Amino acid sequence: MNRPQPPLKGLDLNLLVTLRALLRVGSVTQAAEALGQTQPTVSRALATLRVAFDDPLLVRAGRGMARTPLAQAIWPRLEATLEVVDHLPEVGGFDPGSAVRTWRVVVPDMVAMPLQPVLLARMQVMAPRVALHFLAPGDAAGLLLAHQADLAVGPALDRPEIVTEALPPCGAGWSVLLRSAHPLARGVLTMKRWLACRHVEVEAAGSGAASPLGVVLEAHGLERSVQATLPTLSALAELLAHTELVASLPTPVAARLAHDARLLIRPHPFGEHLVPLRVSLAWHALYEEDAGHRWFRGQVRRLLEELLEVNPPRSA
Repeated sequence: MNRPQPPLKGLDLNLLVTLRALLRVGSVTQAAEALGQTQPTVSRALATLRVAFDDPLLVRAGRGMARTPLAQAIWPRLEATLEVVDHLPEVGGFDPGSAVRTWRVVVPDMVAMPLQPVLLARMQVMAPRVALHFLAPGDAAGLLLAHQADLAVGPALDRPEIVTEALPPCGAGWSVLLRSAHPLARGVLTMKRWLACRHVEVEAAGSGAASPLGVVLEAHGLERSVQATLPTLSALAELLAHTELVASLPTPVAARLAHDARLLIRPHPFGEHLVPLRVSLAWHALYEEDAGHRWFRGQVRRLLEELLEVNPPRSA
């Protein structure tokens, strides 16, 4: 009867922590410093690891060391595994006041604008030693599966390894944002007056998604003149403040930008026909029971629910 082999033929699994450090920095000296160990100790560990994997793992390359093809293949899996192990003590409890941790959040531009400032402010008060790293949307599912992101805000992700939680649709609807000296700032903003304007649209690069407003207008046989398209919100306020362009945005986003005294927010004349902004939270199933992760995504959830219910502007 064949007996099952122990993991890695009985290799001390603590050596995997050393291997992670070596693969990260490509230097025995730097890995020893990072681990708080002596250089001979790390050198002996590398020798043991080379025998266990039957591979050099790191080879000389200039002044440093480069990963072998096997080490390159091992590295992302090792990082993902040990990151889960790193947080095992937090499964049973989490103290935000003393926790030292970095959360990496994938967040689209439309949601980042209202969310980032209030989330950072909340973390500074409730979890002052926690850091936030915001990531561009891109391949949110890929980032979660590779353990390069902890939480994704945006469309629902349909993958068996990913948990998705849909938030209630934005109750604040859509608004029009324009300069305070714009001709449309006075009087009732009718559909006819709005359609006659020149428009700017924010269209996330590579999203491939059709504009919700464009879809509705086409369904009603209406057209507008889109004179500018931006990939992000970063330049929108300045553009609106110096032109006669108008922008149609979800109300929470428009309200955030309207803090600029040069801008004015108005009810959207086509608002009742526009689909409310919908977002979901998504995370890797491995973190479902992680107490720290549960706490953090709960904070994000509550903030988003508050932000998505910003009161829409009243008609002039």
